[in-house]
Order: sequence, then C-alpha cells, then structure tokens
Amino acid sequence: MEPILEIDQKTDAEIIRLFSENSVALTPDEGRQVVSMLGRNPTLTEATLWGIQGSEHSSYKSSRKYLKLLPVEGKHVLMGPGEDAGIVRFHTSRNGETYGIVFAHESHNHPSQVVPFEGAATGVGGICRDIACMGARVVGALDSLRFGDLDLPLTKRLLAGVTNGIGGYGNPLGVPNLGGDILFDESFNENCLVNVVALGVLKESGVLHSFVPENAAEDGYEFILVGKPTDRSGFGGSSFASASLNEDDREKNKGAVQEPNPFLERHLFAAFGDLFSRLEQSGNLSRIALKDLGAGGILCATVELVAEQGFGAEISVDAIHVAENNLPAAVILCAETQERFCFAVPPDLTPLFLEHFNTRWDFPNVSQGARASVIGKVISGGVYCAVFQEEEVCHAKALDITKGISVNRPVSPSQKKYAPMCMPEKIDWEETLQKLLGSENVTSTRPFTETYDQTVQGNTVLTRDEAEAVTFAPLRDFSELSPKEQEIFAAVSVASPARVGKICPRTQGKMAVAQAVFKIAATGGETLALTDCLNYGNPEIPEQMWEFVEGAEGIAEMAKALDTPFVSGNVSLYNASESGSVSPSANIGALGKFCCGISPRKNAFQKEGSQIFLLGKRTESLGGSEIARLLGNQMGNTPPTCDTEEIKKIAEFLILPEKGILSAGIVAEGGTIATVLKMSARSLKGAYLPKNFSFAEWTNENPGVVIEVERESVSLFVAQAEEIGLEPEHLGEVQGDIVTGKEFTLSVIELSDIFWNSLRKKR
Repeated sequence: MEPILEIDQKTDAEIIRLFSENSVALTPDEGRQVVSMLGRNPTLTEATLWGIQGSEHSSYKSSRKYLKLLPVEGKHVLMGPGEDAGIVRFHTSRNGETYGIVFAHESHNHPSQVVPFEGAATGVGGICRDIACMGARVVGALDSLRFGDLDLPLTKRLLAGVTNGIGGYGNPLGVPNLGGDILFDESFNENCLVNVVALGVLKESGVLHSFVPENAAEDGYEFILVGKPTDRSGFGGSSFASASLNEDDREKNKGAVQEPNPFLERHLFAAFGDLFSRLEQSGNLSRIALKDLGAGGILCATVELVAEQGFGAEISVDAIHVAENNLPAAVILCAETQERFCFAVPPDLTPLFLEHFNTRWDFPNVSQGARASVIGKVISGGVYCAVFQEEEVCHAKALDITKGISVNRPVSPSQKKYAPMCMPEKIDWEETLQKLLGSENVTSTRPFTETYDQTVQGNTVLTRDEAEAVTFAPLRDFSELSPKEQEIFAAVSVASPARVGKICPRTQGKMAVAQAVFKIAATGGETLALTDCLNYGNPEIPEQMWEFVEGAEGIAEMAKALDTPFVSGNVSLYNASESGSVSPSANIGALGKFCCGISPRKNAFQKEGSQIFLLGKRTESLGGSEIARLLGNQMGNTPPTCDTEEIKKIAEFLILPEKGILSAGIVAEGGTIATVLKMSARSLKGAYLPKNFSFAEWTNENPGVVIEVERESVSLFVAQAEEIGLEPEHLGEVQGDIVTGKEFTLSVIELSDIFWNSLRKKR
C-alpha cells in the first residue's frame, strides 16, 4: 500500500521530521505548495518526485528568472536553450543542407566530490547522452576542473580519481577529449567542480526533439525505455546536487552517485546510428521524440516529453525493466541509473523499436537486464499518472510537476573584504617568474590529461597542448560534402578564472566570457555561440544568492557586448560545505569556426626574428591574481579591468584577414609574462623583452592576447589595429635560447622543464 504523507495542518518541525524519515528533499513551504497543487496530501512517490523535479538542479526554481538575462538569439543559433542541448548552425552546403554542431554544458560536482572516479565518469556519460538524444553523433568532450589546495592529500586523491574517471569513460566510449583546464584554489577544498562539455554533429533534417508532437495523444504515442535496467544507483541524485555537502552524510550520499558502463553506452550510440538511418530511409525520423534519462530518471524524462505540449502520461511502473526485485515505485521512477534513454513513438513504430534493440542489437545479451520496454503512453488532459501494482501512486498535473514549485530568494551584497595587495620591497624576478611558471594554475596539466584519447575519431587538428582552443574538423565523415567542405575547421574552448570571483563575481563572469572568446580568436576562429555552467554557493544565503545574480549579470553584459548568444547551459548551486562556499565560478564554453583556407594558430612561438605584441591594456591591479596567491596567499581587493569595448575590438581584430600573425596566447592566470614564458617553453624559442613594464603590470590579469607577428608584416598589423582603435604594445622579439628582460634572464630549456613537468613532480 502506497504511504500518504500527512502534511496538511502540520507544523514546520513536524513536516521536517516527516520528510527526513522518508528521504524527501522538500522544505515545509514547498510541501505545502504540493498539497495546494494536488488539493490533498501527497503519496510518498509524489512527494519524492517533487523533491527531485523541484530541486534547483532540475527546476532552476530560484535561478530561472536571472537566466532570462542571457542573450539566446542570433544568426548562428539553430536551436537555443530549452531542450537537452543547443544546436549551432555551422555550415550550409551547396545543395542547401544545413549542418549543425550540438553543444551542451553540465556539472557533476557533488558526485565527484563524494565518489571521484564514478562521479566524473558519469558526468562524461551524461553530457554525451545529452548530445546523442538530439539525433547527433558525438564528436568530442571537454572538462573544466576546479580543486582545492594541491598540498592536501584529499585534493590529490580527488584530482587522480576525477581525471582517471574522465579518461576511464571517454576513452572506451570512443569520444575524443578535445580540451579543458584544471585550476586550484583553497575555496574548492571541500567542494570540487567537475564541469563537462560535449559536442555532436548532425544535419538539420535529422534533428530530434525532447518533446512529443502536437498529435501525440490523439495518435496514442507510447514511451519506450531503452538501456540498462533500473536500479537504486543515483536515486535522489539531483536533490543531492541541490544541497550543501556535509561530511556526516558522505556515506549516505554515495548512493546518489550513478554507476558507469561506457561500453554499454557505446553500444547504445551504435544502435542509435543504425536506428536513425532506418527511420530516415522510411520517412519516420521526424515522428519520434527522445530524451536522455539524467536528473530525475524515468519520471523526469517522461514528464518533460509531454508537459510543455499540454499533455499528460500514463506510466505502468510494473512494465519498467529493473535490476532487482521489491524496488519501491519512487525508486523505479526517480533513480538516475545510467545508460538509459526514453523514446516517445507512434504505436505503429513500436514493434520496429523493440525488434531493433532487443533482437537486431541484442541488448539482453550485451548487458545483463538491458533491453527496450514499453512503459506507458501519452494522454490528453495534462495529468501525469503512474500505476504500480494496480495502485495509483501518482496523479498530478504534468506542468505542476515541472514548474509548480518556485521561490524568490532574497539577495544581499556580500560583505567580504580583503586587504590591499602587499608587494615585497624587493622581488627576485628570476626566482619568482620560475615559481610562477611552475604554479599549478599556470603550468601544463599534461601529467593528468595525457591519458585522455584526444584524437580517437581522427578529426582533431590541434590538441589542448598545441593551441588556446582545440581545433577539429567536424564534417570529415559526411561523404556527400566536397573535400574542401570536409576540411572546414571548428574550435572549442572553456574558461573560468578561479579566484577573482571572491572579490567581484560580476567581473569573474565577464572575464570568463572574454577568455573563452579570446581563446577562439587567438587560434583564428570566429566565435559562433556560447554555453555556460554557473557554479555558486547556497542560494538560501542571501549573500551567496547575490554572487550568483552578479555573475549572471556579468556574463550577460559581456555576451551582449560581443553579440554572441548562449545555446545551452546549466546552473549548479549549493557548491558549499560547512566551512563556506566555492569561489563564484561562471564557466563558459565557446564554439568557433574558421573561414575556408584559414589555418589555425598555435600558442607557441614559430619563427626567429618575429615581433611580440600585446593587445589589451595593463594596470597594476592584482586582486584575485595568481601572483597574489604566490606572494603569501593574498587576495587583494581590486579586480582586473574588463573593458567590454576593448575586448570586442580585440576579438574582431584577431579574425580579420591575414596580418602576418604566426601564433597567439591569451593573458590569463599569471598575466602577460606567464603567457610569454609558456609560448617560449612550448616552442623552445627565446625572447628579448625590452618593454619597461613594472612587475605588477607584467603579472596583471586584465584580459588580453600576446601575439607573434612576422617581422615583414609589423607595419600592416599595427596600422590595422590602430585603425579600429586598439593600441598594440610592442613587447619584444623572438630570438635565441633565453628569455630576457630588464630584470631577468631565464633559460628556455629550464623553462620548458618547469612548464611540462611541475605538476608531475607535485602529484
């Protein structure tokens, strides 16, 4: 018999106790909202599903209104936010077919903190499924990772577990790891961030939707669950991701982390490719809808397929294939078991789907308990109904489930104050610059990423070690395109300065957008679209909610200035523990395209005698900088300057017709001098730097780009830059085997060893 939770007429304390006893992730006020929507007390299943579907992770109940600030429309947007992934218009062929790149961003922060390998692995699996369910072939993934103090044993364990999990899923899945970054800050000591991005490619004619068509109820559309049998793994995962981490709950929280099986997912993707081809040939591809089973499991997938269309659903919980007996209805409906999808199909196609997965692709024999099962149907009237063992365990309006709970959080500016920077009276430039290059936030992360397969599909052009933005050729596998079209390059990047958010969340958001776009532009591409993953603290604390609002407004301001829309995104709140919240971290992904015939630029010096320039004005502000951390773990209180007009001009200038630019690197952690040292270390070419910058100016982290220009093209480069209002700073010349300036002389061989091996020595 399904339990009824008696909420009506109870005190807050009584409701809290009732919810705690039944593992329901609702507040007393939210519980009363559920009673109001239902007109009665909820069943245990209903209370559970609202706790999951109404979580911040699933419903964006307190962040939704601020996300409306972000620009989402533009000429390159084929499909904007609202489905499992966005789609960027990439190329239109001579025969009129449009080819799109599917682009999505997700977080798996809490699971990775609790169970690092499985948490990170399932993050990769989940983001790739988001791409596949749009009808695309997955062509790449990226990861952006934030960890605590590297000297802590816990940080080293998390770092090893997470990076092994990323490679341990992506490599057998056959999806190349196209790039990413790793940064360290003490604010992440108890709450790491694991943000993942994935990309896929498709024809516009092959786009699938995550909602049923207008005739779905009339035609009796059926839900078909495909993949692994449902088990307890991941139950409550989305509500677990919507709560601050508590050390006392660590063991209990492990059950909210899913178990990965990349080989089954690879089999799923192969079966999908065959299925979509069969449906396309028979003219039926446009008749189906598809969703990945992520947060909220079967409940979330099925209700979201119908709710926005005004439909309801009848779900037979007994028809769902499960991994063990005696699972309660709430677990079966809401567990986040991995490697599962839900189709909505017209009944005349149901036999084909069952034959395709159960016989043609032999799922029951590929993985124990895996199969395709019909679990319900679409109905008119807008009511979501679930029946288990002949008892109705859920009867509620679908739209109430998806959007019924909302909250307007109070916002209060943070009162955090940091002391001004205290620079040493005398700085040993050589020793400090070597220490800066060897810092975990500046040095190469290759010791942890070299096990990632970065080229598995044969489309990677420049890897994460070779350019600011990874470059790849997404159209190579479309045989109907000309060789020239197949070699149109794309570039993808991620960015999120780690420390500046503590001082100014708005500036952090602006800088994240600027850095992501600069990475594309430095490589030679034009940014087409953005994604975001917004990582902040506890929204129930007004100061931490303010940090989120400021960050959202910052990224909106910069994206609008650059006229670059967002096609998808994710919000991750409650990145906090008993000791405080993480540094406010807007994480931005950017996707770019190269004009035909333009070769991507590397981020290493290319030619002796070429000239080194800087675009982007310097100041002496070091607040939130890497050098501030190295000089006694200071923060400073003056953030970098983020001039939107200058940033727009630089981004546009870098993609103008060829001006003799040989290589380029963006200014980020460590400032301009760190960028120059990295370009030298990668190339084993020295540099003469007569520019009379102060130490603070060299290490200031205002957005900018260091550019290597062929000597013969300097006059043209400077003239074109000045014509659009930029003031290029001449830093020096590429020459010899040392990097030398007014205050320092450094061996390139030593710099190269520091850059490539510092993290290897610290692991």
